[in-house]
Amino acid sequence: MRKMIKILKNYFRFGSCKSFSARSISHRVRRSRHSVAGAMTTADDGKFCLADYDAIGFDMDHTLAKYKLVNLLNLIYDSFCESLVKNGYNSKIQDNLSTHKDFVCKGLFLDSKKGNILKLSHDGKILRCSHGTRMMGREEMVSVYGKDLHWEHFQEAVGHVKLHGKGMMYRFFETYFDIPAIICCAHIVDVLDEENGGPCEEYNFWNDVLEAIGTLYFPPKIQEPEDTGNARWLLPFVRKDPGKYLQSCSNGVKDWLKELKGDNRTVFLMTSSNIDYAGMVLETVLGSDWKSYFHIVMTDARKPGFFIDKKKFKLIGKIDLYISGVNLSNQTLIIFNPHERSQIL
Repeated sequence: MRKMIKILKNYFRFGSCKSFSARSISHRVRRSRHSVAGAMTTADDGKFCLADYDAIGFDMDHTLAKYKLVNLLNLIYDSFCESLVKNGYNSKIQDNLSTHKDFVCKGLFLDSKKGNILKLSHDGKILRCSHGTRMMGREEMVSVYGKDLHWEHFQEAVGHVKLHGKGMMYRFFETYFDIPAIICCAHIVDVLDEENGGPCEEYNFWNDVLEAIGTLYFPPKIQEPEDTGNARWLLPFVRKDPGKYLQSCSNGVKDWLKELKGDNRTVFLMTSSNIDYAGMVLETVLGSDWKSYFHIVMTDARKPGFFIDKKKFKLIGKIDLYISGVNLSNQTLIIFNPHERSQIL
């Protein structure tokens, strides 16, 4: 990270009016077959050049905010399991997360009707499959999905990969915030099979897991105290001990952000987290002056659903506001989600 910051500082200069998401800086530099210096030359030669962008945007989670993943994943997993058990599921669904490392990875699909978890190739071929926590051999996979092992729902699932509604029976797990739900699903299948005396003809647990995810990530109504409503809302648990779950940004990152902002460029933050959670996280990783690093703060962005669903912007201009310990006075705030919080603001 320090090396990347040094490189960007050395090659930073004014450019044309474009915008750029800083999340892909390290990704593009790492994947370049040319030297890093070559990657930072002008866009005229077809190479990536940071100088060509006048607006630079940062995501928050796992970009500016680096989590201590073992602690975070255990918190999320235990929270999901607790919610499901309260809703009537067998307590056997909860296990030691460290014993299921094969499931703690991005890019797995849940075929919820069959109770299977799939690892797919780019064109939909099943590379690996488990029924619950039990890994399936090739012969069993062929008996379920056919000789070519092509998942028949691949195109449907890919076409709706960002849709997480209750009508979706195929879930793509892509972030550390939902990966622990894979283990929950796998154990639910195990328990249901045990109670049934063998594999069930069809599984209908996904909506319950989806509700548990919502219980953790969607806050109680704004007029309710934190300790009521959704009992396992993530914010209060991280706030109790932020250092257990979050790592502070280095001084090098902070200096770079200030340098970008002071160089006549627009620096913005765009996160799908609500302002309560985002404020707590940013204060932990950047300090109490976190607002000074950005010209614009955008919360509840619901990326990329905002662009796919063509939702309207809701602009809250220069305001005097104080929510859950986050002072937003005289701060430019854009909220994408036109629901309760936006209406109240």
